Amino acid sequence: MANYNFLDFSNSNPNPSTTKSFLPIGEKLKIGLVGVGKRVQNQILPLMNKNSNFDVVGFWTRSQSTREKFHSDTQIDSFESIEALAENVNALIICVNQNALNEVTETAIKTGIPILVETPVMSVKAVQHAQENNQIFGALEQWPFLPIEQFKKLYKDKFFRTEAYLGINDCRSFDYHAIAQVRSYIGREQLPVNVKATHISVEAPFNHKNNSGEIVKTSDSWDISHVQFENAVLIHNFSYMCKTAPFRKMQTLKCISADGTMISGRMNSYGSDYEILQFSHLSNEETVDSIINVSREDNVTLEIKDEITGLSWVNPYADLQLNDQETAMMTVIDGFRRKIIGEDDYGFYSAGDALTDTAVMTGIKTSIANQRPVQFKQQ
Repeated sequence: MANYNFLDFSNSNPNPSTTKSFLPIGEKLKIGLVGVGKRVQNQILPLMNKNSNFDVVGFWTRSQSTREKFHSDTQIDSFESIEALAENVNALIICVNQNALNEVTETAIKTGIPILVETPVMSVKAVQHAQENNQIFGALEQWPFLPIEQFKKLYKDKFFRTEAYLGINDCRSFDYHAIAQVRSYIGREQLPVNVKATHISVEAPFNHKNNSGEIVKTSDSWDISHVQFENAVLIHNFSYMCKTAPFRKMQTLKCISADGTMISGRMNSYGSDYEILQFSHLSNEETVDSIINVSREDNVTLEIKDEITGLSWVNPYADLQLNDQETAMMTVIDGFRRKIIGEDDYGFYSAGDALTDTAVMTGIKTSIANQRPVQFKQQ
């Protein structure tokens, strides 16, 4: 097997009381933005402006023209360096393009204050520095905190008496986001051992009408992956045709333990406004089955309720009218804030966990490219 160097930082969980950014209870968290591209302007900043616990007080970007325009549009102060910005805030949020991500992150981490970085996390050096210095370092990985995923966690914690040993993504999610979701089922503390993946391409001699109504060539390609963890298996199957072809129907995520099963999925991604959940668990030797149709009002999931068990999840941000991705992002950003002030940090996703997700996905791609299994080497 090929060796893939892999470091475990998934359990890095610094004590907030020892970081530089101790924040008195009741005060707003002063945020500095590192990078102010479209992701910041269209998603992150609007979310933070809706949350009264944050105060975005400054930003840094390399581009002089971008700096001037962003300051003119927002009246947020600009700073000449990441270090100067860090001296005036409690925490940094980094959102720059992938080509600059490692360099910028490794500069920012040396400031010693809490950092939330956009995915994918690829810098082992930055994660290691944070761990060695007991520094809060989170990743903006929102997919495990979508409303349905939050309900799944409630269900799993309440009704599963044994740990999940199998997690499957069957075209429902993609890339390292899918890995993050499925790892949340089998336990993020588990380390990957090896991966075997293959790629299949098929081109049919006919066309089909896609979800947008266009006539396109019927070609399909699949990545099929088996990832062995210490005490569990992760299956990752993905084809882009599942997102575009009307005849590729149910796309699912599955979580399986010795005494329970959770399946979530939807019929074709585009234009669908509901999700189907099918859950089962053992109770006093009897099986309890639940089927839930999750509907949305104006693209907002307000509540998910299981009439059979009485279990429910209520959107804590319902009054903000956030869509599911925005709700998940707000959960992560709020979890980062709570981590800093020492409260319940549900929603916080460590950069170590995000690095593990990236490593697993890289292992899958490496196995496909080399047409052989990849062994993760623990160090």
